[in-house]
Amino acid sequence: MTTSKKTGQSGAAETAVAPQEDWCAARPEEIPAPTAWPMVLALAVTIASWGVLTSWVFVVVGLALTVLSLYQWIEDMRS
Repeated sequence: MTTSKKTGQSGAAETAVAPQEDWCAARPEEIPAPTAWPMVLALAVTIASWGVLTSWVFVVVGLALTVLSLYQWIEDMRS
């Protein structure tokens, strides 16, 4: 393994590793497109959690949104 020392502005030594011949490309080679479903999932969990403190209606809405957002997020990742 070939290494070289570099010093940054802070004076700390950073080690850089040179690529080896037997290394392969990083996976996945194609990055999935951005999606809003993780934000919807976070909102759904927040609504469901808030519903535990306030009303069962919010729990039901939050759980329904959780299932919907997980399903859609997985479908986006598959395509």
